[in-house]
Amino acid sequence: MTHVPTVEERRSTKVITLYDQRREREDVRSIGAAVRRVKEIHANAPDSLLCTKIVTKDDDIVYDSTRNGDIQTWENEWERAKTRLTSTRETHNCNYGNGGCVADDLCPDCQFDKQMRGDNHATE
Repeated sequence: MTHVPTVEERRSTKVITLYDQRREREDVRSIGAAVRRVKEIHANAPDSLLCTKIVTKDDDIVYDSTRNGDIQTWENEWERAKTRLTSTRETHNCNYGNGGCVADDLCPDCQFDKQMRGDNHATE
């Protein structure tokens, strides 16, 4: 028996391209795919290209070529931010099992422990 989903998720990451006379919208699978697509668009950009944008599944504009400039510079910063978040979460183990507790944003229990120890180091 085949089950038909009752809810369909239609949201995806989008690349929006604005030209003098038209606007194009392309759905992509990820921010990384969107960055690659923006690079392709800019490599073959006609004179009528005004702006490219990357819009997340939550409709947040995370890249706007008129505001953020070069896509490669933006991508480098995005990669650094991802690395910081990943490495921060991997280097801190909350003694209280709080998944949202990270080294640079400790949960109240870990903050209390840190104050009681009187040190400036994150809980290991």
